[in-house]
Amino acid sequence: TMRRIVDDLLDMAQLEVGNLSVSIERVDLQFVFNDTSVVAREICRPGVSVVAIDPPTELRSAMADPDRVRQAVANLLSNACKHTEHGWVRLEAVRGDALDTVRIVVSDTGSGVDADDVTRLFQPYERGARDGASGVGLGLAIVKGTVEAMGGTVGGAPRDGGGSMFWIELPVGTHVPHVPAAPTGAAATEFPLRVLVVDD
Repeated sequence: TMRRIVDDLLDMAQLEVGNLSVSIERVDLQFVFNDTSVVAREICRPGVSVVAIDPPTELRSAMADPDRVRQAVANLLSNACKHTEHGWVRLEAVRGDALDTVRIVVSDTGSGVDADDVTRLFQPYERGARDGASGVGLGLAIVKGTVEAMGGTVGGAPRDGGGSMFWIELPVGTHVPHVPAAPTGAAATEFPLRVLVVDD
């Protein structure tokens, strides 16, 4: 929708100038999974199942900004729903590759992603080679910027058997990760700056 596009552009503008504020606290991922999966079921195509697996006890909490982590997970789910015509979209939590981290994974049986495209897809305004869906290519870039602002990492890969999987990795436990201060001046622009002109 137009409102979603405008919201994405505003978020992207904040990220480009290093002005995205985050408040790190202990977040119960069960509530995040419950909230975001309900929305995903409303936007996925009929016949596509949304499966949210309860996080295991030892991975139920993450150190993150509550609103930002919901936004990141919702974006991953929305992206999966957009590219899945049949089958399922799954949300789960597993141990991350880094020590004391939880990996929140969204996988699907959709059109899939080329391994060589993954890094590029996390850049603003980029679309996948198999991407026939609508949008301006900001969703994954916003996920990347938001998660990195919370001290986390992102990733993605083709899924064995078809489809794709994308994930975010955040610190788990009670310690607060070190989040670098937002840069100022010219160094603040990590993403290429673009101007949207609407000509009516």
